[in-house]
Amino acid sequence: RLKTLEETNLELRRIEQELTRRTAYLALIHEINRQITTLQEPQQVLDLAVELVRQKFGYHHVALFLREGDTLYLRAVAGVYRSLFPEGHTQKTTEGINGWVATHGEKILANDVSREPRFISLIGDHSTTRAELCLPLKMSGKILGVLDIQSTQLNAFHDHDVVAMEILADQLAIALENARLYKIARQQRQVEEQLQQAQKMEVVGRLTGGIAHDFNNILAVILGHSECLLVRPDLDGTVRDEIAGIKEAAERAARLVRQLLVFSRQQPVHPQVIDLNQTLHKLTGLLRRVMREDIHLQFNLTPNLPPVKMDPVQVEQVIMNLAVNAADAMPQGGMFTLETGQIELEQPPWPDVPAGRYVTLSAVDTGIGMDEHTLAHCFEPFFTTKTDGQGTGLGLSTVYGIVRQNGGFIQVYSRPGEGTTFTIFLPPTGEKAEISTLSGTEESNPPQPGKITILLIEDEANVRKIVSRMLALEGYEVLTARTAEEASQICRQHPGPIHLLISDVVLPETRGPEVVRELRKIYPALKVLYISGYFDEAFDEDVNLKTNFLQKPFTHRDLLQKISHILSAQS
Repeated sequence: RLKTLEETNLELRRIEQELTRRTAYLALIHEINRQITTLQEPQQVLDLAVELVRQKFGYHHVALFLREGDTLYLRAVAGVYRSLFPEGHTQKTTEGINGWVATHGEKILANDVSREPRFISLIGDHSTTRAELCLPLKMSGKILGVLDIQSTQLNAFHDHDVVAMEILADQLAIALENARLYKIARQQRQVEEQLQQAQKMEVVGRLTGGIAHDFNNILAVILGHSECLLVRPDLDGTVRDEIAGIKEAAERAARLVRQLLVFSRQQPVHPQVIDLNQTLHKLTGLLRRVMREDIHLQFNLTPNLPPVKMDPVQVEQVIMNLAVNAADAMPQGGMFTLETGQIELEQPPWPDVPAGRYVTLSAVDTGIGMDEHTLAHCFEPFFTTKTDGQGTGLGLSTVYGIVRQNGGFIQVYSRPGEGTTFTIFLPPTGEKAEISTLSGTEESNPPQPGKITILLIEDEANVRKIVSRMLALEGYEVLTARTAEEASQICRQHPGPIHLLISDVVLPETRGPEVVRELRKIYPALKVLYISGYFDEAFDEDVNLKTNFLQKPFTHRDLLQKISHILSAQS
């Protein structure tokens, strides 16, 4: 009986020790689970999990592989073999214990790897592994990867070790899936926010474009009248100066409107195939004049960039606006860096931007930075943090409009006190650089104004009046019409030839190119000059920015030069 009691006590102590060990295991697993489930980035989950298993359980090698198709990718490793695995290590699912577990979804316990035919050493003779436990990471029947644990001791894994690691593998699979779902949800929120921002900017752009169009008509009248008055010889000096002041103010207003049109993507452009690095080099002198002496200018340009297709004038506008913005953000001096590069984007942050390769241009300053409120509104027109009279609030909105007009997008990173980085992504072009020539078009001498008849179609009465007056001052015979119907009637009734048609692009109930097609049935050789307060990419292909388009407001000289060019060209 005494012997029986001793045996019973020994068994009770063994059970107590076993319970203590299992309690400790469960506590460790709970701690690991608590930490990995608070992380929302998959890589952080993996790194923490392998390190905690190695620390808490004392195994000499712990690795996590994630499965993609027929390949296992080593995503996290801890222990003595860590330095022996190259970055980006992969393994086929047909290889080794890991591959078998990833394929079949069942664990393998090899307490003596020398007797396990599926065991292979991934590090050759460096291996000191004597026992291996490999567990699948499964979620809803899908094998996400494997947890591989190795020991230098034979028979290192007991039943309670296996149970504990199986629980951990299940929890790790849940944590990975949660992190994946969180990433998807975050990306969806980002896409939704960017779509809302894009829609808001589109609405603001359309409103801005409409306002700018109306202002251009008004400014065309002011500029036209002031120029007509200034050519009068009977003006005294004081009156001439006052009129010149009106003209100068109208020209400043016209430049402001052009910035609005850039934001709304309704500014005429002349894109060319350019090398971004060369373009930046050409702007060095101009940039140094913009930057104060206490601001250091630096270039980090990636060589052999693919070319992009942009209007060089627009590139200059982008760079100079970013430079001025950076200078204002560094009142005590600092560094302004321009960087170029290229990147492959699988998931661009803008919903209407395709995946693929992009050329990047970054403008980095060491200035005061921006808070969240400023970041959320920095590209909106007229938004400024400067005091009254110190800025128009159109600099960054101009940059935004140009970038979007050229099929790219722009991102900004900034924190108060940490400076600001604007990064522009532009699609490369497969075209070769254009070779420009001074003139490849044969021209004949233009007819003299007194022998030329011009038909002007403009629905805005004040614009029609001043343009007609400008032309008459030069000796042209001018016929005017408000609508397409009036223009057609004039063409049928006019006894002589009509050499040139000047037409607004957008007319009541029709468009300029449609009117031209009808009038050419009467005058087949009719030449045309289109005028408009803005440029729309949806304009008819007959509207050629380089040859037969003039944007309002235009000067007397601009109008005459364009007319001379059109009339001189061979039919």
